[in-house]
Amino acid sequence: MIASTSQGNAAFSSDVRLSVESGDFDHSLSTVEPDRFVLTEPQQLDACDAVLVVSVNGEPRRTPIRVTGSAEPVREYAYTVR
Repeated sequence: MIASTSQGNAAFSSDVRLSVESGDFDHSLSTVEPDRFVLTEPQQLDACDAVLVVSVNGEPRRTPIRVTGSAEPVREYAYTVR
């Protein structure tokens, strides 16, 4: 998509979608960093193997990860790449 800015310059944007998937769940993310992710809504997740999915313009990139669990619903989780 090309959008105009207030100065009249063209700005380009991409459709970016972030999620974490496992056999038991598929949750949307608001942020991904090299060692943590932030869910859009708090969830209680057990430690598990999962897949971090970053889709740009419909092209997914999948990274196997190990999620550190939490005993209560939270938004931020640490992970390591498997």
